[in-house]
Amino acid sequence: MSTKVLVVEDEGIIALDLQRRLINLGYDVPKIAANHEQALAAANEIAPDIVLMDINLAGVFDGIQTASKMKSPVIYLTAYSEQKTLDRAKETKPFGYLLKPFAEKELHATLQMALERISYEKRLRENEIQLATVYSKLAVANQELKTRANDLYLDKQRLEITGHCANGGVIATDKLGNVTYLNPVAEQMTGWNLVQAYGKPLSKILIFINEKSQFLELSALDHIIFSKQHADTETNCHLLGDQGQIIPIKHSVTLVHDLENTVAGAIVVFHEFHEQCNHVSNGVVQFT
Repeated sequence: MSTKVLVVEDEGIIALDLQRRLINLGYDVPKIAANHEQALAAANEIAPDIVLMDINLAGVFDGIQTASKMKSPVIYLTAYSEQKTLDRAKETKPFGYLLKPFAEKELHATLQMALERISYEKRLRENEIQLATVYSKLAVANQELKTRANDLYLDKQRLEITGHCANGGVIATDKLGNVTYLNPVAEQMTGWNLVQAYGKPLSKILIFINEKSQFLELSALDHIIFSKQHADTETNCHLLGDQGQIIPIKHSVTLVHDLENTVAGAIVVFHEFHEQCNHVSNGVVQFT
């Protein structure tokens, strides 16, 4: 497909001669424009590969002003080379200049150099887009890899903690204290299954109660958060069961950390604690 050229020249004889010479060189010249309005209309109609623009167009808008409103690359034609005009023309980032009168070989060489530059810049933009796409995909892949590595690291911690408590209840939370896991023992003791409990605050699932006052107490995780400790040693307390029963338990809480050592959640391990009868005094059973 031949290169499509738009000629913008207000002197009719020069414009026709330029069109003839371009066609002889193998270019396609479907339109000639003589002023600002015709140039913009023609550019919109034929979408030229390049525009040969006379700087000194007659009318309100000259060639430089006209070129500034076009998307197509421009080569300026001018009989003048004063610095002030060239400085104005540079602001529109043209692809070349041709000083009138010019030979056919000069015209062809200037067009070929401009077209090569246009092709190069197009390839450069495409390469930049491809490179940006690759970097974006790499960033996403890297983030996914980090997330996966973090998940594996957290899973390893959870397995290490829960692996020693097959007979106890286990509840895992995220960094906000919302439940992410219950094992079957925890489901049985709390009356919540994983589907029901998932995403709910731990304090709603694991309810501690003071046996004497019957008042609710802070959960083990709340104790740790408020005291800013990293792990809680095993302690005794009472759990409010699903049927309203009070269950004596021993429990411990361990905070889990991600690869950047940031708290990523907690694991509560608990099991029913049977108090032992030590002796009988005045007919009253004493417990320890």
